[in-house]
Amino acid sequence: MSIFTEVKEQLRLRDVAEHYGLHINRAGFTNCPFHQERTASMKLYDDHFYCFGCHSSGDVITLAEKLFGLQPLDAARKLQKDFGLADIPYDYRKETRAYRERQKSLRKELEFKKWKAATYLLLTDYCSLLRKWKDEYAPKNIEEPFHPLFVESLQELSKMEYYCDLFLYGTDEDIKEFKEYEERLVKRIADRISNFRQSDLGRTNPNLGNER
Repeated sequence: MSIFTEVKEQLRLRDVAEHYGLHINRAGFTNCPFHQERTASMKLYDDHFYCFGCHSSGDVITLAEKLFGLQPLDAARKLQKDFGLADIPYDYRKETRAYRERQKSLRKELEFKKWKAATYLLLTDYCSLLRKWKDEYAPKNIEEPFHPLFVESLQELSKMEYYCDLFLYGTDEDIKEFKEYEERLVKRIADRISNFRQSDLGRTNPNLGNER
């Protein structure tokens, strides 16, 4: 077992955070020690932390690195010492590979969180537009032809509201599955919103769809 594996398996992230002076509320949030803030924005999960303010993230070793300005190995050794864990010999080549894999995994998770936030905002923007179009362009009588934007709202609104709920209440696995299969849909929505904003109608109605 490597020093990094031992530390991560033996120590709970919450215990380490509290040991080093972080106060964690019942929802698992604490004030991020890596930027100034008044409202707690760092969430502690079972195996990693993530700050919704400055986007800092990592595992228990990363937390010690950032708190004390240490390199990964020194952070792991400090945790061993502070929590009375057995000393394990360090295999440089093996641990370097493990560290790179860990950093790669953390970067991938951070990229996903950023994509998730940006895509949710995109979906809510489109939903807001669709709701506006449904109200603004509803036919006043049965003889009036349907406006294309009203038709689009009827075709798309329910599906977009479902996707917004997915991002709010679904698991990360659900959202990763959406990302895998619906990348073209996300691009289409982004293009649709951009085209509308640049259209004559969008320019003459700059606030159309901006309410959430």
